[in-house]
Amino acid sequence: MIHGKLIASLLILSSVMLCATDAVFSATPSSLSDATCVRKVADWIGGAKANIGIQGKDFRFVGNPNSLNRCDRVVFTIDIRTFLYDGKVKEAVLEYKNEPFGVLEENEIGLDWITSGRLNVRPEDIIASDSETVCNYAISRQSPQFLKIDVTALVNKALAVGDGYITFRVLNVSTETRGNPKSTAEGICIPHDSVRLLVTRESDSNK
Repeated sequence: MIHGKLIASLLILSSVMLCATDAVFSATPSSLSDATCVRKVADWIGGAKANIGIQGKDFRFVGNPNSLNRCDRVVFTIDIRTFLYDGKVKEAVLEYKNEPFGVLEENEIGLDWITSGRLNVRPEDIIASDSETVCNYAISRQSPQFLKIDVTALVNKALAVGDGYITFRVLNVSTETRGNPKSTAEGICIPHDSVRLLVTRESDSNK
């Protein structure tokens, strides 16, 4: 039994470790300094990977929101045009809340970067292939719910090619891998207003 628990613990740790150098989790949102510029969501869409006809601006689910094997994802874009003149930022931290729902034992959540900026996100972005994995992390009902991950390099990549928007996608690796064998709701919900990009300008570092 102990051996089995050890293996399970290592599996959980390994999924978290994919984010360990760049991400932290906490029970509360970040406090803001005077140097922090807060950017909120400019556009959002959520919906089922299994059927992109099931989608909408109000969808917040990542996983299976009901008894069907929907594999819902969310995609959101953030306006970074204000930093185009400087060409880069000193630091950019993406933050959002993971609210568990349904029969959530332990889920591996994936965060993707859509590599070409989107002024407006589309249903097709739920399954778009022009993406890179930023991070995978484990969430359970006992987990601190606020994810904070350093995305400075990605923001600077976008600014370097003149993109005024940066786009991310969140998916549920666990439910997309195993389906919905119990025919029950399982996953996380991301509140729209919890998503923030906390930016410190390059110019602020010289003060």
